Amino acid sequence: MAVVEKATFYFQVHFLIFNQYPLRSILEPIQHLILTHMDTNRGLDFQPRRAVKPMYAGQNGFATGFTEPDQINNRNLQIALEAHAMGEFMIDYMKREVPDFETMKADVEKPPEDELQRIDRRLTELRKAHTRDLELLYAYQTQEYDKYATDQYLCLDNNLLSEDPNTSSTQRELEAFYDSDPTPYPSFQNHFIQLRYTYLTQLLSLQKSKQEHEANLAKLRRQRELMFPQSKEEWATKPQDVRLRVARFLVADPAKHERFLSDFGWAWRQVQPLLDVFKKDDAFAADVRGLLLSEQAVRDPRIARA
Repeated sequence: MAVVEKATFYFQVHFLIFNQYPLRSILEPIQHLILTHMDTNRGLDFQPRRAVKPMYAGQNGFATGFTEPDQINNRNLQIALEAHAMGEFMIDYMKREVPDFETMKADVEKPPEDELQRIDRRLTELRKAHTRDLELLYAYQTQEYDKYATDQYLCLDNNLLSEDPNTSSTQRELEAFYDSDPTPYPSFQNHFIQLRYTYLTQLLSLQKSKQEHEANLAKLRRQRELMFPQSKEEWATKPQDVRLRVARFLVADPAKHERFLSDFGWAWRQVQPLLDVFKKDDAFAADVRGLLLSEQAVRDPRIARA
């Protein structure tokens, strides 16, 4: 939050200096921009207020091409300048350390990491990197705005301050110019949105991978749970619904066994070992029947409950 506090200090000082000048009209939106970044619960972050046009919803609104120097005109000059400024910011501020050979070798040779743990680690690293990038961006924008406001202040002719604004046409024209002068606010927000877009693109990709991996794990786990147990110990570890299903099969008449096999995709080679144990082990058979009786006692309202 130190970066934001520094930015707020800049704006407070500028606001006090320029409060008597028309320049105050360009300070308020920028001050509001930085102050809206302050969130005591989530740190440095804010959501842009610009609404997405329906015709562009779901599309990448950032140009990925390159404009040749001879194709730059008054219409796209500002876009080119903003892209150049953003490129300089990336090079000067958002530097990433390149690991040395030994570090890369150790990373390759270490044991394989669990996929879910790997995704969680990358999500954590991505969030930390995004917070750091925002802090750098805010510091850069504060520095750029400080230079911008200083230049505007130095451009003001102090001789005009002694003239009556109601009678001085030059003063009125100057005020009109300042009121219509574009501020760095749009480009600041553009830089933030580009940074945010890059972050969300990576974040959504990782979250999608995590959801798909968790769904696959749940599917495999459910498939293992639904498989017919091969021993009484395995039967005891199954979920309640699977244990009841197997118990109903074990106590059913042999004529109904084929229906169970057809309904649940079991094969005789899967069910035969536990069926033999059920016939020979009286204690296990008593546990199976006791489970069915307890389930019936819960479901049948005609049976008195203890």
